[in-house]
Amino acid sequence: MKKMKILAAVVAVAVVGTIVVFAQMSHKGGFGHHQEFMKQHEQMIDHISEKLKLSDEQKTQAKQILADSKPRFQPLMEQLREMHRASDLGTSGVFDEQKAQELAARQAEIVKQLLVEKKRTKAALFAVLTPDQREQAKQMLNDFVESFQH
Repeated sequence: MKKMKILAAVVAVAVVGTIVVFAQMSHKGGFGHHQEFMKQHEQMIDHISEKLKLSDEQKTQAKQILADSKPRFQPLMEQLREMHRASDLGTSGVFDEQKAQELAARQAEIVKQLLVEKKRTKAALFAVLTPDQREQAKQMLNDFVESFQH
């Protein structure tokens, strides 16, 4: 049980760190600016659409779902960026436990909201798929996750 709590804490820190890094990169134009990021995002969507053999109607629905989700994600990502910019914890060489705890609690709440939005968007996207496409998409997700574990 103790190992699971430690693992959960490590995963939570990793998720928050990853989100903050990507939020900073997208805000600052990391990886060749925002336009390049968007181009890569479009290429990924095209690749997935091709693999799943989505119809034109499914592609249109999926793009609309993603467009509708954007306004729900953006304020949360902006909150994380602002927290990151405002926080200078640890840079002075002095650790403030109370401030760190408060920051972690605020970040955890935002990450929780982001994960809920992610699951909401994922469910809406999967609802557009046929049963066979859903199974194929699940397998693609599993393969993607496994690629990072080896």
